[in-house]
Amino acid sequence: YKYFPSPEYKRKVAKGEINEDKYATEKEKEFLDVYYALVEKYQIKIKQDKNDTFLDRWFLSPVREEIKFLFEELKTVDNKDIKRVLAVILSRTVRSCRATTHADLATLKEPVTTTYYCKKHGKICKPIFSIIGWWQTYTVDTLNRLRDFDKLRTGTLQICLAGDSRTIDIYEESKKVNPKLAEILSRQKIRGIFSSPPYVGLIDYHEQHAYAYEIFGFERKDELEIGPLVKGQGKEARDSYAQDIAEVLK
Repeated sequence: YKYFPSPEYKRKVAKGEINEDKYATEKEKEFLDVYYALVEKYQIKIKQDKNDTFLDRWFLSPVREEIKFLFEELKTVDNKDIKRVLAVILSRTVRSCRATTHADLATLKEPVTTTYYCKKHGKICKPIFSIIGWWQTYTVDTLNRLRDFDKLRTGTLQICLAGDSRTIDIYEESKKVNPKLAEILSRQKIRGIFSSPPYVGLIDYHEQHAYAYEIFGFERKDELEIGPLVKGQGKEARDSYAQDIAEVLK
């Protein structure tokens, strides 16, 4: 607050009274010395020994150890419903603890292991050393959401089908999950579709949730992703995207 008072600092940057890049670079260097001193004082191990997987690369060592501990504890829970809720909380927590800048949460660039100037918040931020803060936050938030949903839920039927949206047979797959709903679908047909299609070449959706694939052992199907970041936004990528979306909706 001393060096980046809010909202005064952002106001001065907006009015050109402070050169943001120059000022931020100066303060980054000052805070970095303090950061390294604290790391040394408390003997904090920053980087993991391996760099092979997503979990190795995108989480500081103490965070990774806490993730391992919680997952092992989760596996000992016998009640399936409680285990599912805990898995959701863990997944949400892990996502918020990746070693990245606050501005790069959607498109990961390089792991961050030191303090840095955060343009999003207009101050010096640091990577997370412990998941406990987010674990507590998401525990309360998830339980509140479940309570709210329980009050609002109706007698309608819902299922989740995972598959290639271009080729999946909704009628056949629904029979495997909920025969009662499948019978209704067969009789009344599908009367409407709400769609939230992916962006073209902006986000690698599999990589966004790579932590969950690794922690929970989900099967990845990157090759089926529509409009992935790796394909870019050129004409060929746009044409492929349009064709894939057309196949989904036909």
